[in-house]
Amino acid sequence: MSNFLAPDGKRYFSYSQIAATVSGSVPEVQKPILAISLELYDDATKTANSSVICKQWFDEAPGTFGSLVDDTRATLQFAVEELKRLQRWASMWWRRNVTPDFPSHTSTRALLARQVHNKAKPKTGSLPDDVTYIAGENVEDDAAAYGQGIAEHEALARSCAEGGADGARKRPREAEPEGSDSAAPAGAGLSLSGLPALRWLGGVEGAASVEEGVLTMTAGARTDWFNPPPGEGMPSGLANAPCLVFSPPPGDWQLSARVEVGPGDWCKCCYELSPEGKPLVVSVVTRGISDDANGAAVEGGAVRLRISKLGAALAFHYAHDGGEAWTLTRIFCLREPSAPLSVGFLAQCPTGQACTASFSRVALTETTLRDPRDGS
Repeated sequence: MSNFLAPDGKRYFSYSQIAATVSGSVPEVQKPILAISLELYDDATKTANSSVICKQWFDEAPGTFGSLVDDTRATLQFAVEELKRLQRWASMWWRRNVTPDFPSHTSTRALLARQVHNKAKPKTGSLPDDVTYIAGENVEDDAAAYGQGIAEHEALARSCAEGGADGARKRPREAEPEGSDSAAPAGAGLSLSGLPALRWLGGVEGAASVEEGVLTMTAGARTDWFNPPPGEGMPSGLANAPCLVFSPPPGDWQLSARVEVGPGDWCKCCYELSPEGKPLVVSVVTRGISDDANGAAVEGGAVRLRISKLGAALAFHYAHDGGEAWTLTRIFCLREPSAPLSVGFLAQCPTGQACTASFSRVALTETTLRDPRDGS
């Protein structure tokens, strides 16, 4: 993420960056695109209207184009509510005019809401729990100005990316409160011995601290990294748990940590409670849609987890606290194994009010795991 602002105090993304964010957020969807255009902000006054104005709704004629640019989620809420209303109307019409046996569950067909950029600011709109929400990238409130001509917009984006060109200026650092320490939610102040510099993934900051080599993170309610397959009864998709990450060294490596949990296109290996209240080793691999693999139950409140990169593959292992043998949880590849990686730590709380996790005995070694199945 660029640390430079354009002369107008905003940060601009190039069209190629926007396209990469869109294509990387979910897999290609082989469905026709039906365009809508909604307006919340008045271009003349640069202020928000009292309500959302619908400028264009579905039109399947060729050549239609619509956009949804919103940082308060009000227009997204409007669009979802209108779609759900139309779903209910269509289902009732079909049962009344075509067949009484037409299944009623089609009136609540699964919806997925995708935003290119999600600004880190309070939202005035909200989405129902049964709507999957995916943000291509979480950005600061000063980021992502739209509506410029292509040439002007690209020039401003270059000034942000290149740092100082065309009058760009450095993003000011927020003043730290007096007496603050590494417990403040600023990833730049956190470090772990033996690891490269830590940063918050996507600029989304969380609560974390480091004391005597132990990283402790606390997640708020309804935070997770999980994008379920569509279907009735599936949970809502979330990609909002703050993550502390670093850029790993080139070549093969292994990262391990002892994970202790307090009461109460990504992959993750977790220690979490099952619906029955049992602590499990759980892994998720997301290639657009997330799978969910529950592993062994590990009692005691702590477990050691390890992720290894070996060539194009990644491997997840766990070991009992105090034990030496590493048990393979899964081995897999992402869709683009050569793409740059970020690897690190997160705490999440998809249910409940909060969750605190501690990471100790953290170790990163530039070694190759020779055999993922022999317990080494």
